[in-house]
Amino acid sequence: MGDTLVGRDDVVAAVRALLDGAAAGSGGALVLHGPAGIGKTAVLDRAAQADGFLVLRGAAAQEEYVLSFALVTQMVGPVAEESPFVVGRELLDRITTLAEQQPVLIIADDLHWADTASASVLAFLGRRLGADRVALLGAYRDDESAPAAGGGLPE
Repeated sequence: MGDTLVGRDDVVAAVRALLDGAAAGSGGALVLHGPAGIGKTAVLDRAAQADGFLVLRGAAAQEEYVLSFALVTQMVGPVAEESPFVVGRELLDRITTLAEQQPVLIIADDLHWADTASASVLAFLGRRLGADRVALLGAYRDDESAPAAGGGLPE
C-alpha cells in the first residue's frame, strides 16, 4: 500500500489484509470511521494506489444528499433509475464480471453525506463480496448525523 502513514499501522494492516484477500478471490468490505482530520482519506488514497486493482472511487457531497444514486453514479457511471435493490444487483453483476479480469477496489469516501440510495447499494454490495476479487473500502465521520453511514459493514 505504499509509504507508511504515521500512527495508522493497525488500519493500514487491516486494509492491506482486505486487499490481499480480494486479490486472492476472497473479497469483502471495510469501513473506516472517526472524527474529521484523523487521516481516513489518506488511508483511502494509499489503498487507491494498490497495484493490479481497477479502482472505482467516489466521495459523497453534502450538497448531493438528496439525489438518489449520486455517489454510486460518481463511482461507476450512469445506472438505471430503479430501486436500490435492482441497481445493487445489476452493479454487483457488472463489478464481479470486471473482477474476472482483474481485482476491483471500490472506494467510497465521506459516507456520512451519502444519499440513502447509494448507501443502500454500497451496503448491499459489501455484504455480497465474499467469493469475488472485489474489495469495498469506505470512510465516514463519527461526528456527523448519519445513523447508517457504515451500512452494517465491518468497521
